[in-house]
Amino acid sequence: LLGEGACGGRALDVGAGCGSITERIAPLFEAIHATEVSEWLAWRLRARGIPTAVAHDPADAHALASAGLPTCGYDAVFALNVLDRVSDVD
Repeated sequence: LLGEGACGGRALDVGAGCGSITERIAPLFEAIHATEVSEWLAWRLRARGIPTAVAHDPADAHALASAGLPTCGYDAVFALNVLDRVSDVD
């Protein structure tokens, strides 16, 4: 994935945090978008030029739509450091 050239397409980074990983993978895609639970971190992502939706539920397509981001059609979805922060559904 981190080889020469871009993969193309569109990527979504779920729970992007401060955006350091998002920025590293962004050159590999034509477009990259992010979601984040924290309003403050979402602001930081946007300040870095990464279109970001505030989503308290990673599967909430409405949050993407509200932020003007596509709700489907992503070629890659990243969810690094997310599952360990999700409460148990049982």
